[in-house]
Amino acid sequence: PRRYGIDQRVTGYAAHVRSGQMTHAEGLAELSQPPHLEPEMVELVRKRLGFSADEFESLMDAPKRSWRDFKTYKRTFERMRPFYYLLYKTNRIPKSFYLKYTAKDEG
Repeated sequence: PRRYGIDQRVTGYAAHVRSGQMTHAEGLAELSQPPHLEPEMVELVRKRLGFSADEFESLMDAPKRSWRDFKTYKRTFERMRPFYYLLYKTNRIPKSFYLKYTAKDEG
């Protein structure tokens, strides 16, 4: 089945299960169904991105890619973890940056 991006329904259904609005089994049943996409919304996104219909379809049919498929500074940040720790401790960078970008990649 074609997927237009990351399936954000997981967090939504998880919230419904936690709040008691649906059971765990009902949430899993909903997730087993393909997401509902408004054709008009997909067309609007395609036009705003400036893709022809064929270009858009070829992108949507392409294999999924991860950030790991592209060159990033992640390894540099990992090597410089002690330096970033000092920056974090002296309030020069936020803790979220230190935790997110300097942690060893487990993938």
